[in-house]
Amino acid sequence: MQAPGAQSRIKDGAGDIDYKVTLRGDALIVGVDNFGNVSNPAVCLVAPPPK
Repeated sequence: MQAPGAQSRIKDGAGDIDYKVTLRGDALIVGVDNFGNVSNPAVCLVAPPPK
């Protein structure tokens, strides 16, 4: 889930990287291979901007 009004960007990657995803805020990342195997979710927390 992304912050209301925020838009993600997805670009094709090179080499072993299929996609590069740019988000604003926290992310929950899950990998799925061609056989449908799903990884455990990885939580990426982004620190709030300095005040």
